[in-house]
Amino acid sequence: MSGNKKEREASEVKSILSDLYNELSKAEYEQRYHALNQTLLADYQRIEKGSNVGHIANELVKQLNHEVLTNLRLNVQNPTSLKTALAALNNHVPRDERVFSNYAQSFPIRW
Repeated sequence: MSGNKKEREASEVKSILSDLYNELSKAEYEQRYHALNQTLLADYQRIEKGSNVGHIANELVKQLNHEVLTNLRLNVQNPTSLKTALAALNNHVPRDERVFSNYAQSFPIRW
């Protein structure tokens, strides 16, 4: 992958992380998603340092799936921003990892 394509992909993923962080920092979500926001900040910094964007996206897809399914089990409404970020990040997960990482889409989830 060329340097320019890597930079563009890193920029896109950082934008997704930033948007999700800002949405989940709102007062209505802040307490419930504090740990997730800390993870988003740490992953943003890892991307800044040059870590593998696909690997980070895969880890985040798994974590977001866990949040979505936990919310479903607890009858908590999932924020729309989670669905948007999940779909966008899944596009950055390497194809060989994608099949197993996005298991939440296998369930009929109400957004």
